Amino acid sequence: MSYGVVRVQKFTSGSVKGIETHDRKGKGKSHSNPDIDFTKSGLNYDMHHAQNKCFRQTVNKRISQLKLSRAVRKDAVVMAQVLVTSDKTFFDGLSRALQDNFFKDSYNFLANRYGKENIISATVHYDEKTPHMHFNFVPVTADGRLCARDVLTRTSLIEQQTAFFENVGKNYGLQRGEPEGSGKRREHLETAEYKKAMSMEQDMRSNASKMAVAAQNMQEGIKVLEKQKNVLERKISTLESDFKGHVLTANDLNQIKPEKGLMGSVKNITVEDVENLKKTAFQYVQSKKEFENMSRECERLKKIINDLRSKLPSLTDKVTEVKEKERLKEIEKAFLRLPAELREQVLTKNNQTQERGFDRGR
Repeated sequence: MSYGVVRVQKFTSGSVKGIETHDRKGKGKSHSNPDIDFTKSGLNYDMHHAQNKCFRQTVNKRISQLKLSRAVRKDAVVMAQVLVTSDKTFFDGLSRALQDNFFKDSYNFLANRYGKENIISATVHYDEKTPHMHFNFVPVTADGRLCARDVLTRTSLIEQQTAFFENVGKNYGLQRGEPEGSGKRREHLETAEYKKAMSMEQDMRSNASKMAVAAQNMQEGIKVLEKQKNVLERKISTLESDFKGHVLTANDLNQIKPEKGLMGSVKNITVEDVENLKKTAFQYVQSKKEFENMSRECERLKKIINDLRSKLPSLTDKVTEVKEKERLKEIEKAFLRLPAELREQVLTKNNQTQERGFDRGR
């Protein structure tokens, strides 16, 4: 039992050249795929008859025709590829003419589905173990947007398997392609190209996982930044509320240059009044500065006092200890000044007192 394989991949602009090289065998006898028989490469052909056109130029030309409102991002998907094939058993059971008809029907199915105006190439390869076709196209939506995400949705790709079976596959005795994850898709294609495609898919999934983690980290970072922004905005709002009026500095006040106008006044304010205003303002500025200095000094003193208060209990204990030591030294000096006989009597009496206390304690 053979299955139809209709496999889709997406490519950014940087990958287009490499796809063209592979599809057209542009670098000669590459050994990246040991299944290639270069003696049969002359059997390969392009269903779209665009063998003389550069993929990248064709892609860019089609995108320029869309008249997009913004420039295409560097990481945008600009080309997609559908790999159409089956297993070796299927093709061995078809004549070369029927094989060509199978690819022609596949081409027409995909051209109707994605738009002939969007096709870049449709290269059929007969020089590998299993014949297959690479159908390349620009993913354009019905409303003229470049958007692979909308063109190649998961739902549409599943539906494509069914539509391909109904329109092409069953006419050649193929079964509907197995869905991804069934474990049977690997049997459809036995070439090193399929292995390479599987590897590319794993890489894409790995990159997608990394991007998801990076996006989550970015979201967390944005939340932190939003909180910081809100705090700053509140601080700014508070500052704006506190400083709605502007207090002039001494330099600002000095810039006031009163001049005599008509009748010796400036809008009913005399030069003397202005001078008095300046003097008052200077005095205010000076007083304010002194007040701020005093406030800072007061805060410094408060801190010193609090520190001293916190250390006071330990200092009191030390003072008491020093006083006690001084008193004992004085007693010792007085004792040593006593006659030897009297010192002996005192020591004897003290020893007897300690012994009696010891006996009571037992």
